[in-house]
Amino acid sequence: MKKYLAVLDGFHLAEGTVEYAIALAKLENAHLVGVFLDERVYRSYDMYKVIMQAADVDRTIENLDKLDDLKREEAARRFQSACEKAGISFSIHHDRQVAEKIIREESVYADLLLIGKQESFSIVQQEIPSAFLQNLMAGSFCPVLVVPPVYSLIDKIFLLYDGKPSSVFATKMFHYLLPVLAASKAIEVLTVQLPGNSTHLPNNKLIREFIDRHFPKAGYSILTGNPADQIKGYVRNQAGNELLVTGAYRRTDLSRWFTSSMADMLLHDLTNPVFIAHH
Repeated sequence: MKKYLAVLDGFHLAEGTVEYAIALAKLENAHLVGVFLDERVYRSYDMYKVIMQAADVDRTIENLDKLDDLKREEAARRFQSACEKAGISFSIHHDRQVAEKIIREESVYADLLLIGKQESFSIVQQEIPSAFLQNLMAGSFCPVLVVPPVYSLIDKIFLLYDGKPSSVFATKMFHYLLPVLAASKAIEVLTVQLPGNSTHLPNNKLIREFIDRHFPKAGYSILTGNPADQIKGYVRNQAGNELLVTGAYRRTDLSRWFTSSMADMLLHDLTNPVFIAHH
């Protein structure tokens, strides 16, 4: 039995993440762990405003912290109720340590991690993907499935292939971790070539041989142009909810200031779930 993690914010329970996680755990007969990040310094209220405005700061903070505890308990109860209703194997983990450290540790002992694309674990509004989500995708020791806020049935899979080992690795991990989903949906290998390059698939013979063994009914599409623009435009023209499979998120911190990864752009500009795996 595989082990899936659903990373959840007890202050703002992501119903879409819960629904995706339960649906996939049920489909694949996996054990689902709801990981509630209850980091001590993360509160639902603005500490600075309380200090500046409250007449009795200590009493106000104490009362607000009690309310926060109740919110977190209620979120965990809702998750538990949803899992019990679905009849899946599940457990719940709470931790008050540093969120990023806990997720990295949890991911070592998991097969797949699911998280909502809107998650930031901060009261400060941030662009998608947030710094927290970027660090999670780069630092996770297992593949990550980033899902939209609203659940929708997945009706097609796009395997994003650029000829690099990382894109093949992501395809392998997708097949290994979600075999029932992979076997039950239409599969399309999507490649983008720069203008002037070959219109064939990179390593054409090898990739077709590999895909034929794992996805014998897969189709192929080769586009020409800027990869990010072509992929976003192609996906937007689809009629359903397509899952995108991509690799190679890990980069140095410095490089993030100069270039966004393909995953960042897909999450920012599209509403599709994105499966990310890197070495």
